[in-house]
Amino acid sequence: MTRARPATTDLPTYGPTFDAMCAAAATHWRTTLPQPPDDAPVLVVDVLMQDLRLALRTLTLANSLRRLRPSRLVALVGPDHHWHDRIWDGYDRERLIQLATAYGADEVIDVADLADQVAGGASVVRLLGRDRPVAAPADDARRQRLQVVTDSTAVRILRVPRLADAVPEDDAAGIGRAAAAEDRLYRTLFGGDSVLAFVTSHVDYGQWGLAVDAATANGVPVIHAQATGGLKAYALFPGTEGAECGFRRALTLQIARQFEEQVWTHRDVLMPGAERTAWRSKANLGRPSWWRGGGEISRLDLRSSAEREALRGYTLERLGLDPDRPVVTVFNHAVSDAVQGNHEAFADLATWLEQTVEFAKGDESASWLFLDHPSQVNYDRTEHFERLAAACADRPHLVFRPSLAISRNALWSVTDLAVTVRGSVSAEFPAYGIPALQAGWSEWSHLGFSRRADTAEEYLEALRCSVGDLAAGVPLITAEQARRARLWLWFYRSGADVTSPLVPHWENGQGVALHQLVTTAMNHVEDDADPAYVALSRLWERRDPVLTRMDLGLESAGLAVSHALTDHHPAGAEWHGLGTAHDDLAAGVHGTRVSSGLDPVVRMVEGFVRGGAIVGRVAATEAVLVVDTGSSEAARLVEVELAVDGESAAWWEKRATASHLDATRLIRRVVVGLPGAEGTTVELSPATSPFDQAPGTARVTVPVPAGAARLATVVLRSHPDARDGRLPQSAIGLRVNSLTVTTGA
Repeated sequence: MTRARPATTDLPTYGPTFDAMCAAAATHWRTTLPQPPDDAPVLVVDVLMQDLRLALRTLTLANSLRRLRPSRLVALVGPDHHWHDRIWDGYDRERLIQLATAYGADEVIDVADLADQVAGGASVVRLLGRDRPVAAPADDARRQRLQVVTDSTAVRILRVPRLADAVPEDDAAGIGRAAAAEDRLYRTLFGGDSVLAFVTSHVDYGQWGLAVDAATANGVPVIHAQATGGLKAYALFPGTEGAECGFRRALTLQIARQFEEQVWTHRDVLMPGAERTAWRSKANLGRPSWWRGGGEISRLDLRSSAEREALRGYTLERLGLDPDRPVVTVFNHAVSDAVQGNHEAFADLATWLEQTVEFAKGDESASWLFLDHPSQVNYDRTEHFERLAAACADRPHLVFRPSLAISRNALWSVTDLAVTVRGSVSAEFPAYGIPALQAGWSEWSHLGFSRRADTAEEYLEALRCSVGDLAAGVPLITAEQARRARLWLWFYRSGADVTSPLVPHWENGQGVALHQLVTTAMNHVEDDADPAYVALSRLWERRDPVLTRMDLGLESAGLAVSHALTDHHPAGAEWHGLGTAHDDLAAGVHGTRVSSGLDPVVRMVEGFVRGGAIVGRVAATEAVLVVDTGSSEAARLVEVELAVDGESAAWWEKRATASHLDATRLIRRVVVGLPGAEGTTVELSPATSPFDQAPGTARVTVPVPAGAARLATVVLRSHPDARDGRLPQSAIGLRVNSLTVTTGA
C-alpha cells in the first residue's frame, strides 16, 4: 500500500497586510543599511522555502551582517520543480521576490531557471550582472559527495526509505540531473565574485546542501537559520575543525567546543535557569520544543520514581508487555530525512531501524516498544514501519505503535532506555534522568549525556551492553549527565534563541499576525542595539557556531550581572531525575473537593484533557487520572463526579471511530475503578440538547485500600457492551466535574 501525498495545511498568507509589511520593510532597510561601495562583496541569501517565517529569518540575518559589512544582497528564489510537484503547495515566486526586494536585494537569481539551462547544455549563464562560464561537471573527487546528496534529495522528495523503493514514474533520474546542474551552478556562483557569506534556511538536499558545499569549498562562511523559536542560527566559518567534512559534522564538533567553553563552565550560574527551562519543557511551555504533539499528550507530569510506578503498571498492561522486564523504547526517525546528512552509523535510516528490530527479536531480556515518527506520513509513502510491525506480529515482547497513540506521561513511565538514530529524544530523556543511546552524530551527540555509537558494530554492541546492564539493574546515566542534558536544553531553548522584534516568534504563524508584527517593528521600533544585530555581531567576530542571546564569553560573575541572571533556586533542588524545583506539591488533599484539572492533586493524566472550571474531559476510549490522596496508611475514598453535556457529544463525534451513531441520544455505560479491579459500572443519560448543562450526572466512589500507594490510579473506561441502544466508546467526551478524597471507613 502507498500512502497518499499529505495535504499542506500551514501555507503562507498574502494580501494587503503582506504588501504593507513589504512597504514598511523597504523604507526601514533603505534608511538602516549603509550604502555598499561598487566593489563591495556579495552576500547570498536563500529564499527557496515557501515558509515566510524562514524567509524573514534568512533575510534578517543577512541584513544584520550587511550593517556590519556593507555588501550587495543576492537572493536565491525558484526551487526545483520536483519539490513543488511532490512536497510543497504554496511556494509563490513573485511574492517572495517582492519580499526579498523589500529587504534590499540587489539581484534575484532564479535557481530553477538557471539550473534548467545548465541541464539543457548551456555553457554560459548570466550571474551577478554578467555572463559567466558554467563550472565543469563534478570531477572524481567531487562525484561521490554529489551522489550522496543526490540520493538523499531523491528519497526525501519521493518519500521513500531507499532509492530501491522508487518506481519508474518517480523520475529519480530527473532529480539527479537537477542536482548535477545545481552543483555546477553553485560552484559557478561561489567561485566567482568575492562572497561575504551565504545565509540559508537548510543545509541538506540538492538546492541547499550543494550551495553550502560550494560556499564552504570557496572559503565562504555559512549561516544557517533555524525553523523554530525566535531568531536561531548556526554558523560554519572557513578553517574551523571538521569544515571539510560538511556542515553538520563540523557543527557537531564546534557545538561541543562551545558548550564546554561557554555553557558548562558557567554551570553554577546557569543551572537555576536550566532547571526552570526543564520545568517549562515538561508542560511543553515555550518554544522551541522537541516534543511531538500538543495539549495533554505532550505534557510530562512525572516527578519521581513513585509517580513513574503509578502509571507504569497500567501502561505496560495496556501495551501487553511483561511488567518484570525493562523497556527499551526505539524512536523511529523520519525515514527519508537528510539521509547521510551527518556522520551516520548506518547507510540509511531504514537499515538502522531494520537492524534494531532484528536485534530486538532475538533479545527477550527486555521488552521493546517501537514508535513511529509523528510526521512519518510526510517522509514515507511506503509504510516501512507498518511492514516491519506486521513481520513481528508473532513476537510478544515487541510492540509497535504510532507515536501519537501514547502520551508523554505514559511513555516516560515505561521507558528505561531511549534509542534513536539522531532524534531529539536522545537529549530530552537524559534531561529527566532516563538514559539514551543514539546511532551516529547529532548537534548534541558529543556533549556527554547520551551514549553515542559511531559505527553499526559499535551501535549493536552498545545496545547489547545497555540491555544487559538494564536487566542487571546497573545504572546507565549519572547525575552529571542529567545536569549536562538540562544545560543543553537551556542552551537550545533559551541561550541560543534571540528575541528580536524584527523576527516574530515562530508560533505567530505566517499569516496576518506575522505581517502586522513585522510592520509595527519596522515602523515604530527603533532598532539601535537590536538583539539580532548584537548577537550576529558577536557570532561573526568570535566565529562561534551558535548564535546566542547573551555574551557567554564573560566570566560567570560578569555574565550573571550583565544579563540579570538569578542565583535563586529552592533549597534542596536536585539537578537530575524527573523532579524539578518549580513543581507545585499537593498538600492538604484530605476532604478536599478538586474541581480543576490544574490542581496539583491531579498528578498525572492519560487519555484525558485537563480543564480549568472542571477537572476535564475523557479524550480516549479509556482514561487515567493519578490522584494524590495525601496518605498511604489509611483506607481512602476517591469520589468522582461524572456528567454529560452538549459538549460531550461534540468531543465524541470528533474522536470516536463509530461516528455513524448519534452521541446525543444514546446512553453511556462506563466503568470506573482502580487498575485491575472490576470497577463500578454506571450509566449516564445523553444531553437532550447542546444547551443542557448536565442532564446526566453520576457520582462513583472508588475505594483505595490501606497500604496502597499514596498516588491512586483511577481508570475510566468505556464499557465493552455497546448493545441495546448504548453508545460505543462511551467514555469519550465524558465530563469529570470534581474529585473528592476522604478517609475510608
